[in-house]
Amino acid sequence: MRIVRAIGRGEGLSVRGLLPAFTASFRREPLLYCPPSDGGKPRDVLQAQTALAVLEDLVTRLPRLGLLRETFQLTKVARQMEWNNPPEGRRVSSFDQLFRTALTGVVETLLSAATAWGDGATGEEGPLADALFKIATEFQNLWHQHSQSLRLSVLETVSEDDDWEPVKGFVTKYGSDLFTVPFLGLSNMRGILARGVEAWLDHETETNEGGAKRPKLVTDWDAGAVDKPRTVRSAEVVLQALVEHYDEYRDYNTTTTQSDYGENIHILLDMLRLKVRYDRFAWRMRPLALAHEALCQRGYDALAARWRTFIAEKTVELSDELLKELNEREARYGVKLRTVRDRLEERFTRPLEVDRAAAQVAAAAEAARAGLTEDNPAFGRLRVAIEPLEAIVSGVGLDVPAWVRRLEDALRHTRDRTAEPVPPPPAGLTPDELERQMDEWDKGLGE
Repeated sequence: MRIVRAIGRGEGLSVRGLLPAFTASFRREPLLYCPPSDGGKPRDVLQAQTALAVLEDLVTRLPRLGLLRETFQLTKVARQMEWNNPPEGRRVSSFDQLFRTALTGVVETLLSAATAWGDGATGEEGPLADALFKIATEFQNLWHQHSQSLRLSVLETVSEDDDWEPVKGFVTKYGSDLFTVPFLGLSNMRGILARGVEAWLDHETETNEGGAKRPKLVTDWDAGAVDKPRTVRSAEVVLQALVEHYDEYRDYNTTTTQSDYGENIHILLDMLRLKVRYDRFAWRMRPLALAHEALCQRGYDALAARWRTFIAEKTVELSDELLKELNEREARYGVKLRTVRDRLEERFTRPLEVDRAAAQVAAAAEAARAGLTEDNPAFGRLRVAIEPLEAIVSGVGLDVPAWVRRLEDALRHTRDRTAEPVPPPPAGLTPDELERQMDEWDKGLGE
């Protein structure tokens, strides 16, 4: 394949010229597939995974040739390719990983190239900052389109009160003798969901007919005294939500007295609805977070600080709103869940502070190995980055805070001598070439 040979030789201009014809032919390939375990055909799976491997290789290599716009446009093509003859049944998508590879590659290449532009070009008002913001915004728009087709939690289907009330009513009516601790075991709930709630209820009416300890739900189901589709739907939402958020359920079960009564499980679900809203917006902000992480790792501290300020200003109203609603629900129910509150109190910026601290670990580790004293600036920068993290107590019981685990991972990474070296910056990505690509950013391949 000519484009593969051109990439291998590092011929950026040749690759740019070959991409339109390649894309026009390749874009008909399917990317979604149904696993063989769910009835998918092995040949279809192989075809989709081969196409994914080709795209993954391209979005890894194109940025290294300085082809930032082409990497973005190819990622857009990959998003469109997911709708080429989508298979029946459960569909597997690898777009998340493909997107991350593309965005990380573009940002890393841009930051690497900027090291040769001089201090003025990499300042807060220079071409680097403007280009990085535009690139992250464009990737975020694409990510938002993708995220709209994904469901992060079943509780997103009951975000509105009209959809929530039937689920709450189901819990309060049938939860007292149904949602016991053994019933809410993770394996039991998964088993019921895999079998199907309706099939499980039919089985219960047959095997427990006339039983003294029959749950009220089974009795009413057997008597035909329920709206079966609505009841099945409500039960599925409850069980699926608890499976998805089992850590929060354990927190609720071990730290509250309300958990002794099955009809109160709606309290947990109502609080989780807030957490799911937070998670959805945090998911949309993922491209900005990835760009910030790259800035921290490359030592662009001033730009990273500006990035954190921008994200804090963008999310402050939503953070205040969610925390206000959480306070109201805690007061209404008399329940406080550390796992939910910890998440909302991140205010979308705490993970950025963790990125900042993790980026300081490598320098501090090298200083420690060299036997330098604690007065070394590397240790000082690490201490300053950690201070806002250790000031907030998080986690439940003896859980290690997530930020500590992140720093441990960063330390282990510094000991990994097998990591690939950072590739050299592409010689052709000058400020003028970057400006040209920014001007043509929205042009599709071949336009």
